[in-house]
Amino acid sequence: MRVQVQDLLQRVRATGTCDNADVELLARNGCLRDEVYRTLLADPQPQDCPLLCSLLDYEIEEHELHDALSDNMVICAYLLAIQRRVKDAPRLWAAKMANFSTFLGLSTVLLVAGGIDETIAYWEKEKGWFVRRPAASVLSVIKQARAKGNLEDLGGRLAEIRTYCEKSLNSRIT
Repeated sequence: MRVQVQDLLQRVRATGTCDNADVELLARNGCLRDEVYRTLLADPQPQDCPLLCSLLDYEIEEHELHDALSDNMVICAYLLAIQRRVKDAPRLWAAKMANFSTFLGLSTVLLVAGGIDETIAYWEKEKGWFVRRPAASVLSVIKQARAKGNLEDLGGRLAEIRTYCEKSLNSRIT
């Protein structure tokens, strides 16, 4: 399985793309997906973004079908957030908005991992971004979290989420 994971990551990192077959393979094979997540937690690379975006899109679609929050959603959102790309803010917001449980369970810290001020500036430019998840709602959530002090020590809060992800993956080892 280690070879399969390394081959998949090497191909994604080399080409900068991820196809649906990769996502379907990982969705069907939880052990393989867990190994990919472990590898990405240990050595995140900017070239992982296409795979992470595709996996998070898959998780969003799955979570829109029911009201729950899976560890896979948390792990995938965290892995994308630590890339610290503000342009991923809409995808991370879509993950948070997938259902009631994801809204409550996914930390707002993940939305602003690319920088609080940078993320606010991004959303202020994107007002009315799209009807289902308007920018005003995102800004409201971020600004409320900031006012409550929930976004202080961003690095420490991301480290807590990482620890949660690691514990979740470690509990799955058979």
